[in-house]
Amino acid sequence: MLDGVARVLRPGGRFELLVSVTDRDHGADSAPLDSDALAKLRPVYVEHGLDLAPPRLATAAQVAATRSTWGKRLGAGTTRPAWYLRARKR
Repeated sequence: MLDGVARVLRPGGRFELLVSVTDRDHGADSAPLDSDALAKLRPVYVEHGLDLAPPRLATAAQVAATRSTWGKRLGAGTTRPAWYLRARKR
Protein backbone atom coordinates (compact mmCIF):
# COMPACT_ATOMS: atom_id res chain seq x y z
CA MET A 1 0.00 0.00 0.00
CA LEU A 2 2.74 2.48 0.93
CA ASP A 3 4.45 2.01 -2.42
CA GLY A 4 1.31 3.15 -4.24
CA VAL A 5 0.73 6.08 -1.90
CA ALA A 6 4.35 7.20 -2.22
CA ARG A 7 4.14 7.07 -6.02
CA VAL A 8 1.15 9.41 -6.25
CA LEU A 9 2.37 11.96 -3.71
CA ARG A 10 4.48 14.87 -4.86
CA PRO A 11 7.50 15.85 -2.75
CA GLY A 12 6.12 17.57 0.34
CA GLY A 13 2.72 15.92 -0.20
CA ARG A 14 0.97 14.65 2.90
CA PHE A 15 -1.56 12.01 3.76
CA GLU A 16 -3.55 11.13 6.84
CA LEU A 17 -4.78 7.75 7.97
CA LEU A 18 -7.05 6.58 10.77
CA VAL A 19 -6.55 2.98 11.90
CA SER A 20 -7.90 0.84 14.69
CA VAL A 21 -7.01 -2.74 15.61
CA THR A 22 -7.89 -4.11 19.04
CA ASP A 23 -7.45 -7.50 20.75
CA ARG A 24 -10.78 -8.58 19.30
CA ASP A 25 -9.77 -7.78 15.69
CA HIS A 26 -6.38 -9.32 15.24
CA GLY A 27 -5.58 -12.87 14.24
CA ALA A 28 -2.77 -15.18 15.26
CA ASP A 29 -0.35 -13.42 12.90
CA SER A 30 -1.00 -9.87 14.10
CA ALA A 31 -1.37 -7.84 17.27
CA PRO A 32 -3.45 -4.89 18.42
CA LEU A 33 -2.12 -1.47 17.50
CA ASP A 34 -0.50 0.57 20.20
CA SER A 35 2.14 3.30 20.19
CA ASP A 36 4.99 0.76 20.28
CA ALA A 37 3.65 -1.24 17.32
CA LEU A 38 3.11 1.94 15.32
CA ALA A 39 6.62 3.22 16.12
CA LYS A 40 8.01 0.05 14.55
CA LEU A 41 6.38 1.07 11.26
CA ARG A 42 8.56 4.17 10.92
CA PRO A 43 11.40 2.38 9.03
CA VAL A 44 8.91 0.97 6.52
CA TYR A 45 7.61 4.47 5.79
CA VAL A 46 11.20 5.74 5.44
CA GLU A 47 11.93 2.99 2.88
CA HIS A 48 9.13 4.48 0.77
CA GLY A 49 10.41 8.05 1.10
CA LEU A 50 7.81 9.02 3.69
CA ASP A 51 8.35 10.73 7.02
CA LEU A 52 5.85 9.46 9.60
CA ALA A 53 4.84 11.93 12.30
CA PRO A 54 4.53 10.48 15.81
CA PRO A 55 1.25 8.52 15.91
CA ARG A 56 -1.38 9.76 18.32
CA LEU A 57 -4.79 8.63 19.46
CA ALA A 58 -7.54 10.03 17.26
CA THR A 59 -10.15 12.26 18.79
CA ALA A 60 -13.86 11.69 18.31
CA ALA A 61 -13.91 14.86 16.19
CA GLN A 62 -11.21 13.52 13.85
CA VAL A 63 -13.11 10.28 13.38
CA ALA A 64 -16.39 12.14 12.83
CA ALA A 65 -14.72 14.35 10.20
CA THR A 66 -14.10 11.24 8.07
CA ARG A 67 -17.87 10.68 7.88
CA SER A 68 -17.16 6.96 8.13
CA THR A 69 -20.31 5.07 9.02
CA TRP A 70 -18.16 2.04 9.81
CA GLY A 71 -15.99 4.04 12.22
CA LYS A 72 -19.13 5.40 13.85
CA ARG A 73 -20.61 1.90 14.28
CA LEU A 74 -17.36 0.68 15.83
CA GLY A 75 -17.16 3.63 18.22
CA ALA A 76 -13.72 4.61 16.90
CA GLY A 77 -12.32 7.53 18.85
CA THR A 78 -14.85 7.11 21.66
CA THR A 79 -15.30 3.59 23.04
CA ARG A 80 -12.65 2.08 20.76
CA PRO A 81 -9.12 3.44 20.31
CA ALA A 82 -8.27 4.72 16.85
CA TRP A 83 -4.88 6.03 15.77
CA TYR A 84 -4.28 9.13 13.67
CA LEU A 85 -1.25 8.82 11.39
CA ARG A 86 0.25 11.57 9.24
CA ALA A 87 3.06 11.21 6.77
CA ARG A 88 4.87 13.51 4.33
CA LYS A 89 6.79 12.56 1.21
CA ARG A 90 10.41 13.70 1.17
